[in-house]
Amino acid sequence: MKMLIKPLMFLVAVQVVIILLGRVLKGRYLSQEIGEGEINAVGVTGGADEKVVTTDFKGGYLRAVTGGVKLDLTEANIVDPPATIDMTVVMGGAEIIVPEGWIVKVETRNKFAGVHNAHVSGLSDDEGVPDLILTGKVIMGGLAIVDNKIDLVVSLKGLSTRPISSD
Repeated sequence: MKMLIKPLMFLVAVQVVIILLGRVLKGRYLSQEIGEGEINAVGVTGGADEKVVTTDFKGGYLRAVTGGVKLDLTEANIVDPPATIDMTVVMGGAEIIVPEGWIVKVETRNKFAGVHNAHVSGLSDDEGVPDLILTGKVIMGGLAIVDNKIDLVVSLKGLSTRPISSD
């Protein structure tokens, strides 16, 4: 029994440190200055579900550290493209839902991560100015870009998409 106490106390101490660091990171991320038409979506050791409704979306920040963020941009309009979202996804996940017809350019740096772009813009990456640019880093996490006609399905076989039924 005494042999289990030291490893157990070590695991408890690690968990306390992770919780405290999570609170510090969340406070730091939430204190970032954002302007009108910008978003600051933060999911640190938890989740965030944000819906952007604006006529002049400019971009902003998305932070998911050991947590998840769902960002719905289907009711956002961009007056002066491109809008840029700076992302930090570490051991977490982010799902960005964009309107049909938007051109999305992904410029994230990925380490041991998965990025799945199921959004169909109708144009190749070389045509026109993108409406949305995703920058930042995804480390040991996942990023999915979908449009409002696609339902994201995560299974043991991996990430896949399927059309949303109208039932």
